[in-house]
Amino acid sequence: RINIRFFRVFDGAKARAEQLGFRLESFKLRRDKITGSRFVSILRSRGIEGLVISPIFDGGKKLDFDWSRFSAIAFRHSVVDAGMNRVCFDQFYAVLHSLINMAKLGYNRIGVVMPRNADDRMHNLSLGALTAFRAENSAQQIVPMFEGIDRSKFLNWFREHQPDALLCHGLNWAKILHEEGMSCPDDYG
Repeated sequence: RINIRFFRVFDGAKARAEQLGFRLESFKLRRDKITGSRFVSILRSRGIEGLVISPIFDGGKKLDFDWSRFSAIAFRHSVVDAGMNRVCFDQFYAVLHSLINMAKLGYNRIGVVMPRNADDRMHNLSLGALTAFRAENSAQQIVPMFEGIDRSKFLNWFREHQPDALLCHGLNWAKILHEEGMSCPDDYG
């Protein structure tokens, strides 16, 4: 799965590195079947001391090598190595304030929809925000979170729990509801 946004991030990081007198080089460990120990050997032989770890799309990966000799930073939460510095948006704040704003608009049966395990790689920040929101908003009716990607299960969940608004990971859920004859904001927010 290729995400053009991260190519733009890489191009921007590469341009900035060059402005500062550095070179940013791409290594494709999985594609080239490079082991952790081999990668460390390559980096040391080339005198590379700094690493920028791009998002790993299947997420939640622990990279198999010794970080102690390198300065490293990861984009997003896809790498779970302890103490890894990262650059990412504030998932907790984004979800919490989205829910707060939805409630201010009068929605009181808000459903949260995300692929299974999507929040795991983000250290359950979405679930934490949902929990904090519910703790502070007792008037909200609890709608169980839908975790998955299956269309028919999603539609069954939607019909069973009848959320009046959705906070979704991705826009495909609105497309599915539209295909079923529902519209936003007439049938849900």
